[in-house]
Amino acid sequence: MKANATDPLTSLRRQMRQLAGAWLALVLLMSLSLGVAYLHLGAFTWMAGIGIALVKIAVIGRWFMQLHQASPWSRLAGAIALALIALLAALGFFEAFTRDDASARWQVPQQLPAVRPAPSR
Repeated sequence: MKANATDPLTSLRRQMRQLAGAWLALVLLMSLSLGVAYLHLGAFTWMAGIGIALVKIAVIGRWFMQLHQASPWSRLAGAIALALIALLAALGFFEAFTRDDASARWQVPQQLPAVRPAPSR
């Protein structure tokens, strides 16, 4: 007897394969980001990390959150959240590159005088 395409067991097996594939992709991406952290890529290390993180976000959004089947309001909320994260990242990026590196001159550490306890009554 051949299973129907609408058979609940077939549908469950298909969903389990998709979730297992998404889980395997996330494990591989985690391993890749660990490997990239140990490579000496200079300024490209954080770019690779951000790229890997974006792929992880896409996998989670597609297979675990099922945003492709979500209502328009849920998609709008997800888009607004991504836009705010991008705005915060851009503000942090520009703040880091426009910061003045002039630091205060070095001072010799000094011992503070001891604090006397309050007199008891």
